[in-house]
Amino acid sequence: DGFPGQTEGKDLGIIPAKAGFKAFVWNDQFYVMGEAGAAFATSNVENTRDKTSLLLSPSIGYATKYIDISLNYTHYNHFDRLNNNGSLNRGVGQVGVRLAYGFEL
Repeated sequence: DGFPGQTEGKDLGIIPAKAGFKAFVWNDQFYVMGEAGAAFATSNVENTRDKTSLLLSPSIGYATKYIDISLNYTHYNHFDRLNNNGSLNRGVGQVGVRLAYGFEL
């Protein structure tokens, strides 16, 4: 959906830059992770008030020597969000799943 005054929705491109920590909390396999940083807007969207947003991302996961799977939530603090009732708010988020396989070179 578009923002007020737009005829269609537009994509928002970002470049994230973040740093964080990873701490194994049980049996050296289960971990919690937290990252913080900034998301820099790369597209010119009319109603993006700020070109840079605070980026926060907590995660939980499970890792072995070869497999790493995690669930994370990423929150972009300063980007506009169009609510279902048509009002405009700030802050968008996304949920992600990460599956990685490690191998020897």
